[in-house]
Amino acid sequence: MGSNLIRHTRYRRVCLFLWYLSVFSYYNSVMKTYGVVLAAGSGTRMRNPGGLPKQLLEVAGKTIIRRAVEGFAIHPEVDEIIVVGSSDYGDAIRAEVFDDDLGKSIRYVDGGVTRTDSVVCGLDAISEADAWVLVHDGARPFVSGRVISDVIDCLGRVNAVDILVDSTDTLVRVDSGDVITGVLDRDIVKRAQTPQGFSVATLRRAFALAREDVCFRDTDEISVVFKYLPEEMIAVVRGEAENIKITEPFDLLVAEVIARNRV
Repeated sequence: MGSNLIRHTRYRRVCLFLWYLSVFSYYNSVMKTYGVVLAAGSGTRMRNPGGLPKQLLEVAGKTIIRRAVEGFAIHPEVDEIIVVGSSDYGDAIRAEVFDDDLGKSIRYVDGGVTRTDSVVCGLDAISEADAWVLVHDGARPFVSGRVISDVIDCLGRVNAVDILVDSTDTLVRVDSGDVITGVLDRDIVKRAQTPQGFSVATLRRAFALAREDVCFRDTDEISVVFKYLPEEMIAVVRGEAENIKITEPFDLLVAEVIARNRV
């Protein structure tokens, strides 16, 4: 009788696993995946004499925003791309990303004053009550297919996914007078990249709670979910050194080297 009970227990576990697998596969198959690429920033730290925002600067013959969008356009699991730009440069951004050669549905919407405002504008362009969304900095031109795939693979098991890389520098804590008050352990501190992945419903809920907080400070989307939806598990995907964010003039030099050495 004991052996029959063991076999029955194993059978139930196998059935439960197969049921979970079928539900997970079905859920992923019906959920649409969006890439929201943020390109509304002014890029003041770039100190570009021409006044163009950094996403419209060229790296090895292509604009930064074009390269950022291409990473999603060539990925087979991304269904649609929403580019969020500045109204001052909307026409220029459209000219860079509206191209039949990219072979993907791409829409443009104007962003807001802050990063959070722009992300909300991107979410408002998604008609579904829920979907997967990957929010990406338009100033990161070298996101890889592997990173995008890993984020999408995690969605469905969790509702929020972050991209992390190790820090090669020593990190310190300072006070308001720039006096060091502590040295952080690099083994437990990482640097965040994008794209960050979410269920649309989860991210909308987090922003709704953030808007009710008079002390809310504009930050990245994972931080919003972490603070306002502490019950949500956040998965981690390994980032890549090449997935740099172009912020200052030196970053353009690094980007040129990366672009010319990519296969």
